Amino acid sequence: MVTSNSSPLELDEADLDMLVILAAILAIVLAKEKTSDEVNAIGNFFAMLGLALTVLGSAPIAAQRSRTQPPEFSALEDMQQQINQLKLQLELLHDKLSGKEK
Repeated sequence: MVTSNSSPLELDEADLDMLVILAAILAIVLAKEKTSDEVNAIGNFFAMLGLALTVLGSAPIAAQRSRTQPPEFSALEDMQQQINQLKLQLELLHDKLSGKEK
């Protein structure tokens, strides 16, 4: 939990566990009485939201990195990270389409 002497962004294991539980409950509530296409659309929206937050969250790190590394190296590293994220999304989509969802 967040304490008065910790940063508001620090999460301990209990906070992370609660986030997982909250995500599961939210998924159940949002999926109730929806078709599989509607559930997939909602899931894709939240996946895109998560990706956008990840990119935005890594922007300050990339900015700091660009001060210490040549710009071309930093840009290549960022592109590689984006490629890796796209590969993961393609694998998940492939698994979903082939019925191997995890």
